[in-house]
Amino acid sequence: MYPRVNVVGCGRLGQAIATLFRVARIADEIHVCNRSLESGERAVAAIGGGVAHSSISSMPISNLWLVACGDQEIERVAELIAADGALMADAVVFHCSGFLSSNVLRVVKGKGAHVASAHPVRSFANVEMAVREFPGTFCGVEGENPARKIVSDIFTELGARVFPLSPEGKVLCHAGHVFASNYVVALLTCARDLYRAAEIPDELAWQLMAPLVRGTIDNVMGLGPARALTGPIARGEEVVVAKQADVVSEASALVADLYVKLGLVAVDIAREQGLPSDRCHALRRVLQDGARSSPSLIE
Repeated sequence: MYPRVNVVGCGRLGQAIATLFRVARIADEIHVCNRSLESGERAVAAIGGGVAHSSISSMPISNLWLVACGDQEIERVAELIAADGALMADAVVFHCSGFLSSNVLRVVKGKGAHVASAHPVRSFANVEMAVREFPGTFCGVEGENPARKIVSDIFTELGARVFPLSPEGKVLCHAGHVFASNYVVALLTCARDLYRAAEIPDELAWQLMAPLVRGTIDNVMGLGPARALTGPIARGEEVVVAKQADVVSEASALVADLYVKLGLVAVDIAREQGLPSDRCHALRRVLQDGARSSPSLIE
């Protein structure tokens, strides 16, 4: 139990974490500072308790600080925290950016504080849902001791499944999250666009995709990529792949470029699946030749 936690930048993520702190009784008091006092008061109302402040300088001295603002503001906020002298001896200051390491908070170390970062791997688009479903959430923690251990213990108490990260590994891990989440959205949008080009209505397109996507995810998670891969590349059908690449290039140069690049990744997976080397070579050849033969793909 901490006497208080100061939260700077209490948007949806900050509100969810602060609410979890309140429910789990991590801190006796929750103090919030947003861009405006009105915004801070709304955040306090959403959290279910706490005190809103108009500036960091008006926040009380604390040994636990959460910087939950956008990535581009974290370093500036750390500078303000350090300048305002509200850090207790051996205070812990941490942020929840998925991309930045704790080093972005380094200025507070000059005041005797310890820094860490904790990135819960989940969406905070809906605060109530995020709070309700938080137990079991994976959370990557990085930083210096003792802050890393303290933050790990706090999030474990909140129900998270904590795993360690190095500062260098954090960027790659975040890129993995981007592929597993954001780029899935992008890929499904590409699929929708190809269905549109085939004059299939959007409503039907999403219905066609739904069982494919859900089944694929289940298979990848349950069987692994090599056993989950199906389709013309898994079968070594280079004639089908070559024709499909040509047709897709007529519909969209950007999507065709993705078709080629992801196709090459799929060939490597098919090789792991046991596809003969000559078939893999043929598939790579038709994909690479198709890319080179289309001016729009090599601009």
